[in-house]
Amino acid sequence: MMPARRPTRPLKLTGGDPAPTGTPDPGEPIVFGKAAPLPASPRRVASVEVGAETETGSGWRYAVTLEWLEGGTTEHELILGWQDHDHWSGGAAAPSKVAAAVARVAGDELGEGKLPRRFDASTVRRVVADADGRIQRLV
Repeated sequence: MMPARRPTRPLKLTGGDPAPTGTPDPGEPIVFGKAAPLPASPRRVASVEVGAETETGSGWRYAVTLEWLEGGTTEHELILGWQDHDHWSGGAAAPSKVAAAVARVAGDELGEGKLPRRFDASTVRRVVADADGRIQRLV
């Protein structure tokens, strides 16, 4: 039996994929079973204001105002389910604080032109590759 060969350069595996993605970077670690850290997205949101909270049968609905670094503000309706609140904060943070973190990450990643006027927090997890870590750090 031949001894296992060690790679000469680290390979980047993301999301538990069985095959390497992208071009290996000699300075990147090998990551298995979770997404490798991505470069920080550009910061686009200057501030997030969480307004009216309405309790729903499965969580909360918030009126959210985003002020953009390039100027101007936009109004959004953000729906936060109990499951997402518990996933991101373990139930320890106020739902409004989780909503603010979700809005900031979504705004920073998508930008003013692509962020829908009404969106569910769970969609941010599917659209932004590293949303979980970024939201948890803000909460």
